[in-house]
Amino acid sequence: MKMDGVAILQHYVPQFLLRSFKKDHTKKDQIYVLDKIRKKVYPSNIRNMAGERYFYNFKNNGEVQTFEKYLSKIESDVKNIIDKIIKNKKLSILNDKERQLISEYICIQYIRTKNHRELTKNLILQVAERFKGLGIAGIDNFSTDGIDEKVKKMSILHMLQLSKELLPYFQIKKWFLLNSLEHNFCIGDTPVVLRNSIINPMFGDPDLGLASVGVEIYFPISPCICIVAICPSLMKDLERARYFPNYDYPGMTILGAIEKGGFFNVNQNYVERINQLQFFDSEQFLFSKDEKSLEFFHRLTIDKQKVIVGERLRLY
Repeated sequence: MKMDGVAILQHYVPQFLLRSFKKDHTKKDQIYVLDKIRKKVYPSNIRNMAGERYFYNFKNNGEVQTFEKYLSKIESDVKNIIDKIIKNKKLSILNDKERQLISEYICIQYIRTKNHRELTKNLILQVAERFKGLGIAGIDNFSTDGIDEKVKKMSILHMLQLSKELLPYFQIKKWFLLNSLEHNFCIGDTPVVLRNSIINPMFGDPDLGLASVGVEIYFPISPCICIVAICPSLMKDLERARYFPNYDYPGMTILGAIEKGGFFNVNQNYVERINQLQFFDSEQFLFSKDEKSLEFFHRLTIDKQKVIVGERLRLY
């Protein structure tokens, strides 16, 4: 539905992306959903998922404004690029303009989600609690009244600027595709996820900033294809594959996939690790083309005493 040309239900994961994960053998626009809060798995119409009423509308000086139209435009432009990647299983077929656009889109997708807003709100509340009583202006009299609307407006107004600031950290990374032949990638309501196998020796956790050494970015775009961007620091270990016979044959090695702008074939364990990232970083929903891929995560939500929400930053 639309009001004055603007959709009422506004999606933080675009429908065109979810349609790549739609159920098999059906003409209906349906996808399997794991709801972590309700602890249920069910099929749902894609139109009804990963969106909220007026999610990108906000009041500015008493006037209702929206970011929805801009997002709809960039989604329309990037859909053809993602379809092209899925069809050809190559990044090398993209021209410079398409590479720039897909990079910009991934940056925006990274920060446009409900999880990002909840993470921002949680951080603000932690700062207010930590420094309360220290005489810092704006902290001692900090009020949580209307915090959701304040965070919403701040997130929307800063979305473009923040995405531009993050863009270089995406572009500097080494890009390639993962190709799964037998097992399906899932996609969550926070689809651009980060991983780092390097542990920070001071805090005991991996650093998950975009500029952190060793960070890896995963963005599934179909049940078979996942876009990956990894830290250049990881190339040293990958270089050893250059001495393998036919290392640059399609699907053979990550090094070959990076150099050829192609794909690396992955097994079930690799797919499951990425699906786990999607599950734990998602705020509420995990999506799949088949019900079986959600079974393990469904059991996990039932077994846990607390609801498993998306990532939250911690102040030390």
